[in-house]
Amino acid sequence: MQITIIDIKDSKNYENKNWQNVEGMIFFSDEWNSRKDQCQNFIKAHNKIYSKKIHGRKCEVKEIQSEEANKFFSQHHIQGRNNLGVVFFGLFYENELIGAMSLGRHSRQISENRIVLDRFCVADGIHIQGGATKLFSRCVEWAKSRKYDEIISFSDNRLTDGHLYEIMGFYLEKNYKSDYCYVDTKNPSCRLSKQSQKKSSSGCPKGMTEFEWANVRGLKKLWDKGKKRWVYQLDPNAITWTQKVSARCAEQNRKGDFKQSHIRGYFKSEKCKTEIYYGSSYELRCMYLLENNSNVASYRRADTFIDSNKMSRNPDLHVIYNDKSIEIIEVKPESKFQKEDYAKKQIAETKKYADNLGIKFSVWTEKDSLLKNDHAIINWARKFIAETTGNFDWIKKKKENDKTKAKKHYDNVISKNTIEIYCEYCKENHNPLRLTYEKNIAKNGTYICEKHGGFIAGSKPKKKKENPYSVDGKKQCNECKEIKLFNEFGIDKTKSDGHATRCKICRTNSARKKYNGIDS
Repeated sequence: MQITIIDIKDSKNYENKNWQNVEGMIFFSDEWNSRKDQCQNFIKAHNKIYSKKIHGRKCEVKEIQSEEANKFFSQHHIQGRNNLGVVFFGLFYENELIGAMSLGRHSRQISENRIVLDRFCVADGIHIQGGATKLFSRCVEWAKSRKYDEIISFSDNRLTDGHLYEIMGFYLEKNYKSDYCYVDTKNPSCRLSKQSQKKSSSGCPKGMTEFEWANVRGLKKLWDKGKKRWVYQLDPNAITWTQKVSARCAEQNRKGDFKQSHIRGYFKSEKCKTEIYYGSSYELRCMYLLENNSNVASYRRADTFIDSNKMSRNPDLHVIYNDKSIEIIEVKPESKFQKEDYAKKQIAETKKYADNLGIKFSVWTEKDSLLKNDHAIINWARKFIAETTGNFDWIKKKKENDKTKAKKHYDNVISKNTIEIYCEYCKENHNPLRLTYEKNIAKNGTYICEKHGGFIAGSKPKKKKENPYSVDGKKQCNECKEIKLFNEFGIDKTKSDGHATRCKICRTNSARKKYNGIDS
């Protein structure tokens, strides 16, 4: 099995999100250096390398004090002691503690009726057949006696696929995407949780984002492989936390009671003689087209239904056509339902619901919008809202946002990417931006600095002419064509020799003619 250790001091690892493609186990260097024995024991256990095997039937489960449990966790668990534990159980063989499991509260408590299985480990080199199940059975008894609805736990995709949870009877509730922590580049000895660097807890100045403030202080993002959230349902008849959340979200969606910053509002339908809530620019565009479709008799928000997993689902639109046929429409960006498993499940459940009712079901995407792409739909929606409400503030906000994004990109990417090149005209090294250099080459065929006309915009500049008489301190006047000393020319630093193209006499005569009206 491949073992990868990510050096948190190496800047190449900052902002890298490609760990998903790395096989085997991944450890960060700080945990490997500080908990090397525990990491190696974890690897040995995964590879089934044991010095002693004991059957769980020969062991006894006892509730133990936090001091004893945390001493055991510090000795055998990669994460060490558990400061959030509520109850601790130990597995004893011949009065020796050889395994421990704890339940506790989550640092960001998800629900008051859920408790977290936050630690489990066994002593180094020992395999206890059925040990995890035996300990967990005691945890279940304790949680049921305290009227908890569910036990949840998390597995780290860097280290495990979470198969042990399936053995103990958990089901996978959510698969989290890659997440990040921070590394202080000034002292890269350990990782800092992103929660510790929130704006509210890190003294972030007003007007700065969390990332901008972190960047100012030398903090860089370090990404993981994501996590899985597992759930053990203590009461099969109880409404689960996710069911409660889905019901609340479905009701919010039905009422249009949302606080998100994306485009949302009410579409005034002349056809239906009512206002209909839309939750995105896609839904607004879909309603606009339905409003102008002569085959559509009416449309409204679709009804909420309970799916096969007892989750509340709220499809987007319920459409009635002139021929009395009915269709349920789910409005989604194509990229979302093609890539996200949650969207695929949602569509599959809605299709099943429509089939049971004997009505048509379809997914409406950007291909049905009669517009070019996602960007065009959003711009259309903003313009439509501005025209119907008379509020054009979005134009100002868009310009401000675009300006802010451009500045961030320049500061974080473009300004840091420079190149060193020798300038043949200035006879010295220059350090232009790589972007400027590449555009300069594309425009001029070779690098020409700005002092000598190497601009990247406008018409293609001509190279500066060399003065063949400059060695003798002379120059040919462009007007009288006489070769004269430099002191007979005015100063012009934009020229290659630092002097004007016409002599002082010619420039004076030209000015007199213009003043007297001789030269128009």
